[in-house]
Amino acid sequence: MAFIYRRVVRLADTDAAGVVYFSRILEMCHEAYEAALADAGIDIGEMLRNGAVLLPIVRAEADYLQPLTYGQDLIISLRPQSIDETEFALSYEVTFLPARLAVRAQTRHVCVHSRQKWRMSLPESLARWLLRAAAESSL
Repeated sequence: MAFIYRRVVRLADTDAAGVVYFSRILEMCHEAYEAALADAGIDIGEMLRNGAVLLPIVRAEADYLQPLTYGQDLIISLRPQSIDETEFALSYEVTFLPARLAVRAQTRHVCVHSRQKWRMSLPESLARWLLRAAAESSL
């Protein structure tokens, strides 16, 4: 089951032609990711303040199927997927009402130690979140 995040396109999201600027879509997807973590009870801020764990994006891609414009109500659905013990992917679909698919996007994240910069296992809370998502998607 996907996590659903709702958002309205703001003026700051658009370019001079009134269309959402391409990089803003990935920022909106990242907002959905943060909301999904909070909904799951994962305090990403605590992980960052703790200082040992970083979760950088190592790959981002998006397919733009329809333009998005100021004032549109967006629904961003997010599906997390575990890749291995150090890496995960997030798939997004951005639709606007009435149910028109506008963007498909994906980001890949790697867990690294903040000081040594080597890969490390995902924090337990994040690994559990990914396991729950896998179990729900197989239903």
